[in-house]
Amino acid sequence: LLVQQRPASELPTSVEGVAQLLGSVWAEVSRGAPAVARGGGGSGMSPTLLRFVVEGGSQCLAALVENVARLAAHLLGTAEAPEADAELVLEEVRDVTAAMDAAAPFGPFVALHDADTLHRDVFQPLSQASAYFKTKREMDALGALVRHPLNSALSNAQRTAMINMVGQQLSARKRQFALRSEVEALAAKVAMTEEEAAQRVAQRAAALLAAAGGMLPVAAHALAAAQLASEVAHGKELDGGPSTDLTPPESTSPKAGASAGGAEGEAKASADESAGTGTTTATTADSAAAARFRSALVALDDVALRVVSHVQRTAAEESRQASIFSRVERTLCRLWHGSTLNLYGSGGSGFGTRGSDMDLCLCVPHEPSEKEVRKALFRMKARISDAGFTNAFAVTGARVPILKFEEPASGTEVDVCVNNVLAVHNTALLRAYSELDPRVKPMGLAVKRWAKVRGINDSTAGTLSSYAWVILVISFLQRVQPPVLPLLQDPLLLRTLEVPRTVVEGHETTSAAAAAHLLAPFGRANRMTVGELLYCFFRYMGRVFRHRDLTVCMKDGHVLHKLLRWDRVKEWRLSVADPFEEGHDLGRVLSEKGCKAIMDEFRRAAQLAEEGRAEEIWTPVDPTKRSGDGFRPVWELRGGQPPPNAQG
Repeated sequence: LLVQQRPASELPTSVEGVAQLLGSVWAEVSRGAPAVARGGGGSGMSPTLLRFVVEGGSQCLAALVENVARLAAHLLGTAEAPEADAELVLEEVRDVTAAMDAAAPFGPFVALHDADTLHRDVFQPLSQASAYFKTKREMDALGALVRHPLNSALSNAQRTAMINMVGQQLSARKRQFALRSEVEALAAKVAMTEEEAAQRVAQRAAALLAAAGGMLPVAAHALAAAQLASEVAHGKELDGGPSTDLTPPESTSPKAGASAGGAEGEAKASADESAGTGTTTATTADSAAAARFRSALVALDDVALRVVSHVQRTAAEESRQASIFSRVERTLCRLWHGSTLNLYGSGGSGFGTRGSDMDLCLCVPHEPSEKEVRKALFRMKARISDAGFTNAFAVTGARVPILKFEEPASGTEVDVCVNNVLAVHNTALLRAYSELDPRVKPMGLAVKRWAKVRGINDSTAGTLSSYAWVILVISFLQRVQPPVLPLLQDPLLLRTLEVPRTVVEGHETTSAAAAAHLLAPFGRANRMTVGELLYCFFRYMGRVFRHRDLTVCMKDGHVLHKLLRWDRVKEWRLSVADPFEEGHDLGRVLSEKGCKAIMDEFRRAAQLAEEGRAEEIWTPVDPTKRSGDGFRPVWELRGGQPPPNAQG
C-alpha cells in the first residue's frame, strides 16, 4: 500500500531510499512470502496483497535498476577513472549491494515479472564495467554483488553469461594482485636509488678506463651503465632467463640408465662398479656424448651461416637500392621545404633479405591532415612517373596511405608513406641492435628464414610477422648470460648518456640508438657462436619459456607476467610487447592453432639440433605431415597450395 499510494514520480530515486522502502515493505509481507515463492498456494495472501507484492516490488526494483544502470554507465565511460573517483565507485557498488540485500526476498517475484530487465540493465553493464576495477577492495565488492541471492531471478543462460564475464575478470585480477607482490619482491633485490646507480656506474667506468687506456670516458660510462642495467633486468626474471648450458641434453652414463631403467639397470651398474669398470664406462660414454653434441652444434653453426649467405642482400643489391633511394629523395623532397626521406622496415633495420621491397617514409615539418596526405600522394605519383619509375598508384584507403611504384631496371618494388615517424624510430632502434654485435644480423636472418620455410611467419594467417621474430631474437640476446646485447631503452643508460626525451604519437620513443656505437664491446664476454646461440634460442622458447604466463618485453630486457602487462589476456597466446607502442601485443594476430604450430616448431628445431640434423631445421614444411596435429602452414591456413619455393 505504501507503494501503490504513490505515483511513480514520487518513488525513491536514491539507492539508499530504495533500500529503505524495500525493507519497510518486506517487513509487512515477510510472513507470507515463502509460501508465495513456492507457488502462491496456501499462503493466506489475498489476490490484492499478492498483486501489491509483485507490482509494487517491481516498481521499487525499477528505481534500483535505474541507479545501477547509471553506475554502470559511469564505469563504462571512464576507462581510466581518476584516483579521486575510486572511493566513489567503491561506495556506489556497496550501496547497490545494500539495496539488493533489501530486494533479495523479492527474487521469486522478480523472476516472474522482470528478469530480462534485471539482466539487461543491471548485471550485463556491471559485468562489462568490471574490466575497469583496479583495486582488490573494488574487486571484492563486485564479487559480493555478483554472488548476490537476487541472481536467482536470472535464467541459467543469463547467469552463466554473467559468471563467465565477471568471474574471469575477478580471477584474473586476484591473480594479478598476487603476482604484483612477487614482482615487487624480485625488484627489491635489485632496487637502487638514482644516486646509488650513478655511483656504481662511475666506479665501473673508472675500472674500464684503467683496463683500456684508449677508451673515451663517455664510452666507458655508457658501457658501465649498460652492464648495470642488464644485470638489474636479469635480476627481475620470472623464469630464470635463457640457459647457455651446452652439455648434452641426455646423459648416457650407466648410472643414468640405471635410474631410468629400474632394478635391472641398478643391478647392472652396481655389478660394473664392483668390477671396477663403472667409472670408466660412464666417463667414456659421457665423453662420447659430449663430442657428438659439440659436433652437432658446429654443424648447426655451419648450416646457419650458409642459410644466411643465401638470403642476405648482396653488395650489388645494397648499392642498387642506395641508388634508387637517392633518385626518389631528389624527386620527392622538392615537394616540401625541409622534408627528409627515410628508409624503414626490414630494408632499413639491417634484417632485409634478397628481393624484398623498399619501404620509404617522407617526413615533412608539419603534421598534414588525411586530406592533405591523399593530395600529396597524387602529386608524388606524378613526380615519380616523370622521374622514370613505372606502375605508380596510390593506396589511400589503407591505415597508412602509401604510394606504390617500381624501378623498371631492377623490378624493385617501392612503397612511400608520409610522416610514419614511429616506424622510422623503430627502424633506427633495430638497426642499432643489428650493428652492435656481428652475430645479431646472422641470427635474425637465420630465424626469419626458418620461420618462413616452416610456414609460421605470416600475421594474416594466424602466425607471427617477420618484425615479431626479430623482436624475439633481440630480446633473447639481451637476456642470455652473459648478454650479447644491451638495453638501449633503459632509463639508467639514457640518463648516463643524457639522451633527450622523444615522444611520437603519444608513444615514448627515447632510445640510445644514435649512441649505440659507444657500446660496441658490450657482448664480448659472450663467446658463443651463432649456432650455439640458435640452439639455446630454440631450446629456451620451446621447452623453458612459459608462453601461457609470460610476455617478452624487449624494451625492459626481461619477461613480465601477462596479467601485469595486458588488461585482457589469452593464456594460449605467445605475447610479444612492441618496444614503442605500450598497448600493442605483436602476438595478438596469432590463432590458437598458429601458436601451437610455432611452439611445436621451436621444439622440433631444438631436437634436430641435438641429433646433429641441422640441415633439416630449414627444410620447407610438408603440409601432408601436419594434418591433425595443429601444424598448419600459412598457405594451408589460407586454403591455397604451397608456393613454388616451399617444394624443396
